[in-house]
Amino acid sequence: MRYFFLDASSPLAFGQAGDASHHQPFTWSTQMNLAARLPAMVAEMQAALAAWGALAEPAAGAKAPAGGGFRLAAGDRLGVCTGPGSLTGLRVALSFVRALALVRELPVVGIDLFTWGARTLEARGVRGPVRLLAPAFLGQAFLVDLDLPLPSSGDSGLGSADRPLAGTSESDGAPAGTGPTGAGATLSQHPRLGPRAGAPDGRPTFGLRFAAEGMARLDPEPAVLHELMLGAPAHTGWEALLRVAPLYVVPSQAELKWAQTHDHPGN
Repeated sequence: MRYFFLDASSPLAFGQAGDASHHQPFTWSTQMNLAARLPAMVAEMQAALAAWGALAEPAAGAKAPAGGGFRLAAGDRLGVCTGPGSLTGLRVALSFVRALALVRELPVVGIDLFTWGARTLEARGVRGPVRLLAPAFLGQAFLVDLDLPLPSSGDSGLGSADRPLAGTSESDGAPAGTGPTGAGATLSQHPRLGPRAGAPDGRPTFGLRFAAEGMARLDPEPAVLHELMLGAPAHTGWEALLRVAPLYVVPSQAELKWAQTHDHPGN
């Protein structure tokens, strides 16, 4: 089984290619031009799979497959980060993965940063209550409070939209179905906004790919992602796919400013 994973939740994009025996992470500085860079990024990941012999080169004269030369077979899978993070990057990456999945009938795995980070801490032997934060605007952060290890769900040990991992949105004061991780998130509790600071109850606090006072930086590990990609439930079909890669309809900053200055009825 082979996979490609794409994480565009920050200006520095992350990717990973893997098969049953190998995995290779990638990073790309997209200069805020992710859409134009995607073909080259996919080509790099395909080259890694081909180097391991996991991706057979097409026979001479063979017709190129649908999907712009994308050569994963129907039994393989795509992976995408569902956030939280840059809405622009998330929308581009989710749209790209969703289109490929539909054209090639590929299953898709959605992995949010909080689950990836929590599993990384578990792999390092961390147990008990922790707080994870992801940066947001104006000095704030998205945060979740978790107890490690997370409950297993099925044989894979990873939750799905049907069988979530931990917590409830009601306990966080957020309505169900909301939150920056979107419909494909593996956590059932939805991160809430709070200060970029350590937890007031003293539990260990970790910043996902950033550090601030009262917390340590946590970079989710490629080896943990590899395990998640190989074992996580994958979704196929349009309705299931939308739960992993939702259709983001979010107004831009320019649209919000225009609505405010023109007293638009949508305010």
